[in-house]
Amino acid sequence: MHTSSLLLTGLLAFSNAAVLPQAEEASLLAARGGGSGSSSGNSCHVWAKVNAELNSAFMVGKQCNGMARAAIRAIFHDCGSWDTTQGFTGGCDGSLVLGTTYNGQQDVELNRDENRGLQKIASVLQDMATRYAVSVADMIVFAGNAAIFLCPGGPRVKTFIGPTDSTTSAKPGGLPDVFDTAQNLFTLFQNKGYSAEDLAALLGAHSTSTQNFVGETKKNASQDSTLFSIYNDPFH
Repeated sequence: MHTSSLLLTGLLAFSNAAVLPQAEEASLLAARGGGSGSSSGNSCHVWAKVNAELNSAFMVGKQCNGMARAAIRAIFHDCGSWDTTQGFTGGCDGSLVLGTTYNGQQDVELNRDENRGLQKIASVLQDMATRYAVSVADMIVFAGNAAIFLCPGGPRVKTFIGPTDSTTSAKPGGLPDVFDTAQNLFTLFQNKGYSAEDLAALLGAHSTSTQNFVGETKKNASQDSTLFSIYNDPFH
């Protein structure tokens, strides 16, 4: 999971961003410029409070829970629709939660098929963003990176605070289909600046995930049959 989680940061869109390290270290830093535009959002003590709430929400004993996995999925679905043709637009802009139109037509991003199952975490993060007076974009990124660290084996990933919220939905087709071929996946992610090796590493993020919609008889089943075995027969 280490490499695949780190690759998620390559999809972040930066806009006068202040750099914070992984969530649990935010309280150790002096406040910096940037942020979501509110005085509260610019202060590291706010993110320390957010972090404390997320630690409680994302952990059951020493294991990360379904909400943590949903937060990892949410950061990717908000940021991962970006490609190189968009330049400094799109990406991590909160449109997963806030997007309602695309090209002047009604198109609620959260209601798209690829975002099924994200409604609960989207509501939780939007509520937290409101309560802490920070942008939804910042909250999605912060929560996703916190979850990456809290899930076993996850690395500390720098969190970039500052992207502006957008109510314009992401460009359709920016995320992979669950039944995509290897070639389609490679082409899609090549347009995001990924090599084949990068893509293979990114797919490793699914070692923490479960499925709920593809196989109706296997709801909540892990997508990685080797998750709890280092020397599993299919690979060794």
